[in-house]
Amino acid sequence: MQRGLGVHYCPEDDRRSNMRASLAWTVDRYGCIVTANDSLEGLSMRFGLTRACACMAMAGFFGVSQLAAQSYDLLIRGGRVLDGTGNPEVVADIAIRDGVIVAVGNLESASAGRTIDANGMHVTPGFIDMHSHADRTLYSGDAKDRAAANLVAQGITTIVVGPDGRNPVWPISAEIAGYESLGVGLNIVPMVGHGSVRGEVMGDDYERHATHEEIELMKALVRTGMEEGAWGLGAG
Repeated sequence: MQRGLGVHYCPEDDRRSNMRASLAWTVDRYGCIVTANDSLEGLSMRFGLTRACACMAMAGFFGVSQLAAQSYDLLIRGGRVLDGTGNPEVVADIAIRDGVIVAVGNLESASAGRTIDANGMHVTPGFIDMHSHADRTLYSGDAKDRAAANLVAQGITTIVVGPDGRNPVWPISAEIAGYESLGVGLNIVPMVGHGSVRGEVMGDDYERHATHEEIELMKALVRTGMEEGAWGLGAG
C-alpha cells in the first residue's frame, strides 16, 4: 500500500497482503528461473536444494527463454547478488517492472528502458534499521527531510521507529495518518511506546508503581495500538 513519496506502511490487517509479490528468481548454477506468484516465500528465496528443485520444475513450466527475453523497466546487470539469507553470493541480473523485482538470473537477452551496470558491486535487499529516531524528522514540513535521502543512500529502506518508548504523536492511528498524509521515503515499522502509554495513563507521576486499574488501562492502550497497526511494544 504505497503512500506519498514511497512509504509502505503495513497495518496488521494488511501485512500479509503487502508482503505478497510476484517474484521470479534464478540460480546461476542451475540456469533456470523460479517464479513465486502471490507467495510470501517469494520474499525470502533461498538458493538451496529445495529452491533448486522448485527452480527446475518452474522453469519447465514457464520456459527460461520466455522470461529472460522479456522487456523490463529496469535491469541491474552483473551484480554480486546477496539474498539476505546467509547464502553465498551469485552473479546475476535483476529485472524490475512497475517497481517490483520480477526476475533474477541470467537475463542476457532481456531489454529495459534503463540499465545499470553493477559489475563488481554487491546488490542486496534493502537494509532494516531496527533502532531509528527518524520519526520526528519524518514529520518535518520539509519534503527533502521526509524523503530521507541520507538513509536511502546508505541502503536503508525500512526503519523501526519508537524503539525507546516514545511516539512522536499519540495515538498510533494519528502517527500512521501523519506518515501517510505527509509522504515519506522509507518503509515505516511503528511501535507502541511504553513511555507514551504510561504518560497517557499516569501523566508525569512516574516515581510510583502503577495501580492495578492503571495497568489495565495501559494494557488496553497497547492492545488498541497493535490493532491500529503497531508492530510491537517499544520499551526503551
